[in-house]
Amino acid sequence: MRRVLAVYPWRQQSGAVRITAGKEALFVLPDPDSPDKSVSLKAPAGLLRTWSREALKDYDEELWYAGDPRFACVVAKPGLRGLDCLAQPTAYDHRTDPRRKGLSPEARRRAKAIGARVAD
Repeated sequence: MRRVLAVYPWRQQSGAVRITAGKEALFVLPDPDSPDKSVSLKAPAGLLRTWSREALKDYDEELWYAGDPRFACVVAKPGLRGLDCLAQPTAYDHRTDPRRKGLSPEARRRAKAIGARVAD
């Protein structure tokens, strides 16, 4: 989380939260290199966390995030409450292929700075 916060600025996005049928939170954020496209990050429900519309209300009204949703993001409620770090499976898992396409040189540099896997 610290790496992401050190490399990326905070941004605001409203209406970015969805709840899937499996009660997972889905954060839909703009692609930094193509703002007209969006990228989704899942926040799975776990033993200690269940997502509901009420729990996500503050996130949906005004979501604060830092990061690149193609790799990893820190999301927070307004006032920087409820910090959580979300990552794409390909960002850090060595069992998957690293991201290759659709990255600007700046996005590639920042992704490497946070330790995400990026193909050369």
